[in-house]
Formats: sequence, C-alpha cells, structure tokens
Amino acid sequence: MAITLMVWYKRKMTTLFDPLEIMYHGEAVIEQRLAAYTIGFFVFWLLGIASSAMTCYFQRSADEINRCPLPPRNRPEGCPKRDDGSGCC
Repeated sequence: MAITLMVWYKRKMTTLFDPLEIMYHGEAVIEQRLAAYTIGFFVFWLLGIASSAMTCYFQRSADEINRCPLPPRNRPEGCPKRDDGSGCC
C-alpha cells in the first residue's frame, strides 16, 4: 500500500508542474527534467523510509521503551528498581 501511495504521489507531482519552470531569483533551479525527477524520486523514497521508521518506533509498547536494560543486581546504587532494597524511594 505504501509503495502504491508513493508512486501515486510521484505521478501527481510530476504532472502538476514542469521542473524547468521552477525559478529562484529568476534563474532555473534545475537544468534538466530528468535530474528533477530523479531528485523527486529519492525524496519520496526518503519520506517512505522516515514514515516506516516512525511506525516501527511508535508501535513499541511503553514497557519496551522504558524498561531498564541492566539486570536488577547490576543497576546503580539508588536505582528504585534495584532488587536489594537500596533504592531511594
């Protein structure tokens, strides 16, 4: 679905404007259409990668994000989750 959506957006963007008509201070930003379409292709792929990475990050549960990676005996002194009762609380 995501790839289909990216292809659809790319097709819409390539038909909405001509890359040779994009001007910055009266100068053409890109000299060739193929270069503009190549840059646009990679930008859309980067958007897809960022979207997938954020999905993977946000699908983790709170326990997976907040759990301590150290076993209880190796946690520093004063850690409230240390099992020997030396916690500050």
